[in-house]
This record gives sequence, C-alpha cells and structure tokens, in this order.
Amino acid sequence: MALNHPRDYYGWMLNGEALFNDLERTYPLCTSIPLSHGQQQCFETFPHAITCAQSNKLVPAKMKRTVRRALLD
Repeated sequence: MALNHPRDYYGWMLNGEALFNDLERTYPLCTSIPLSHGQQQCFETFPHAITCAQSNKLVPAKMKRTVRRALLD
C-alpha cells in the first residue's frame, strides 16, 4: 500500500528503510551501550520513535515538537 500511495506519502519512510538496510551491511544494528572501542553501529533515525523511546511512553503527534525540544534540553 505504501508503494502505491497516490501522493507518495510514505516515500520518506521507504527511503529511510533503504538507507538503514544499506548502512546495516557495514554498521550493524546497535543493541547495547557502551560500545566497544572503535565499534561501528547503525542506529534508529525515526524521530518520533526516538521521542517515544526516550519518554518511555507513546507521545501524541500534537505534542511531538514540544516533547522533542524538552528531551534535547
């Protein structure tokens, strides 16, 4: 369904998935912290998922900018 969306609404997600898949060949998924010295890792880049993970809750879309700024502070 995402591939056939008339306005390519999900295009940014599909591009992110492609980038993630390309990076994972050289940079394996980060599954633990701290990393070993010199170890290269791949990481999540979906801002809303990061916001929810850092907040330990599902953040409503209306609040995402406010919550992201607070987390960055």
